[in-house]
Amino acid sequence: SVEDAGDGKIALKGGRDGKYCPADRIKVACHSNHPGEWETFSVIKIEVPPPPVPPVTPTPTPAPTFPTLYPGAVFALASWTTGKYCADESQKVVCNRNVITSSEKFLVEDAGYGKIA
Repeated sequence: SVEDAGDGKIALKGGRDGKYCPADRIKVACHSNHPGEWETFSVIKIEVPPPPVPPVTPTPTPAPTFPTLYPGAVFALASWTTGKYCADESQKVVCNRNVITSSEKFLVEDAGYGKIA
């Protein structure tokens, strides 16, 4: 899941045990109990389609302080501690890149039940 880490950053939480995912130069592995500097990422929006029209609700909900991601958006992640971009290397995600190429771009997909993947 994506959580607000403040200051426009996000924290990723997942894996088998629902732990936070720190970024290092070897791989992103979800094993931390609390989000610290190593578990925070900056989201760089690359291509963003128009947002879906939200349903009308009787009471407004507060807007998240982290970037909103929805199906169809393409984004890149950068490790907050190293400033390096994260790349998909098929079996793992590593944060050791200096530039954004196709390997550093991620597509948001609809995972159903109000969740994204």
